[in-house]
Amino acid sequence: MVPLKYLVWGLALVVATGIAAYFVASVFLKSEPLYGWEDAIELKRILLAGRATLPFDAYLERRVLLLNATLDGKRYTLKLSRVLVFFRARSAPVYEDRLPLLWRAWGNGTHAGAASFVDVADDGSTVTIRYVALPPNAPKRSASICFKPAQTPDYTLSSGFSGSVDLGFEAFTWKGRREVRVVRLEVVNCGG
Repeated sequence: MVPLKYLVWGLALVVATGIAAYFVASVFLKSEPLYGWEDAIELKRILLAGRATLPFDAYLERRVLLLNATLDGKRYTLKLSRVLVFFRARSAPVYEDRLPLLWRAWGNGTHAGAASFVDVADDGSTVTIRYVALPPNAPKRSASICFKPAQTPDYTLSSGFSGSVDLGFEAFTWKGRREVRVVRLEVVNCGG
């Protein structure tokens, strides 16, 4: 006959193993599926269109972006920001597009997504530089990402005869008089 204390310990061990197995199984069954690099390319495409509604919560992270602009021979360094919208990926290269677009595909080996940059447009009288910012009270994760321009430009400068903006591997240049406006697009939830 088995002593009672061994029976109680054995029963407790069986119950503890069952509870642990339940929690481990629920974590694995409820975990998000891993998305891939092709999903990062699609995320970039839909963010370039102006809004993203995703089937999962993406992480949102703020980074600093220093942008160099030269106006009439005088160099200015503008402290802007960029936003990473990313997710855990099953395969992601360590990569970032070098295209001078507002959004670029981005990966770091374990995560993939899109990283904001700047876009520059010239209508002949005004050069507009747009960048994306994450407000301080923004959530760290979201499945709904839209942008709204700030009420006023962050910077308003002017050039009398020429200017350029350094975009990394290329420069956006112009000749002639221009007003230069730096406009912040704030990330907001598409529902509000």
